[in-house]
Amino acid sequence: MTKTSRGIYLFILISSLSFGLYVVIKELNSNITFFYTPTEIARLSSIPNDSVKIGGLVKPGSINKKNAKTLSFIITDCSEEITVTYKGNISPLFREEQGIVALGTLTSKSSMDAINLLTKHDESYRPKTSPTPDKKNFCNFQNTKK
Repeated sequence: MTKTSRGIYLFILISSLSFGLYVVIKELNSNITFFYTPTEIARLSSIPNDSVKIGGLVKPGSINKKNAKTLSFIITDCSEEITVTYKGNISPLFREEQGIVALGTLTSKSSMDAINLLTKHDESYRPKTSPTPDKKNFCNFQNTKK
């Protein structure tokens, strides 16, 4: 094998590995789930035209069920709020003070039309007979209830 043919094989090998690495990174990047908080949305200079994910807590007293498959509610991060309108199947895990990620389009910096809701839950299993641990007083929701 000559120096020239070894160089060509080495070039092809490096080019192939580089292209493969590029494809893998591009695919991983499109599958990573990031979301904006309401505060980050409020700080944006312009509203994105494509779909965005917004995460936060469902504000107590903000859930307004219009019918069995349509509702509106407020997502908060304790400093900013976004009103979300959703049409679709509602998860039984969806409730006030619950962590949620909404996927949809922003109609303004303070409202969103969601096409999908991802509800979060406590990852520790407890039978119904066991007492639930004290919740963190996140955003002082406990103090705002009457």
